[in-house]
Order: sequence, then C-alpha cells, then structure tokens
Amino acid sequence: GTFDMGFTYEKDFEKIRMRFALNAIIMTDKTHSIVEVPFEDVDADGTPITRYRKTEKFYAPEASA
Repeated sequence: GTFDMGFTYEKDFEKIRMRFALNAIIMTDKTHSIVEVPFEDVDADGTPITRYRKTEKFYAPEASA
C-alpha cells in the first residue's frame, strides 16, 4: 500500500504571498531492495581489506488487479 503526507507553510512578504510545500509518498509494499557488493581495498597502513558497498534499488509499486 501507499500513503501520502505533506506539509505546507504560507508566509506574506510585503505584497507577495509565498507558499512552500513538501509532499512525500510512502510505499509500504516491496518496492526496494538492498544489495551489498564486496570489493577489495587497502587500509591506510597498506593492509588488504574487503569492504562492502550498499546499493538500494527502488521499484514502482505493482498495480492492483
């Protein structure tokens, strides 16, 4: 499922009214995955070390039938 949330703020600057809006859509279905990829690196003292890089992949929500 998804749900929306938002925040708005209005402010008058002399004769101009400004409106700021922040909107977010929260997707609670399985819409992303995280993959850790190992790679070889060297520490500051020259010692070989395996590090991991995280990659987060987002998917569009599946349409309901």
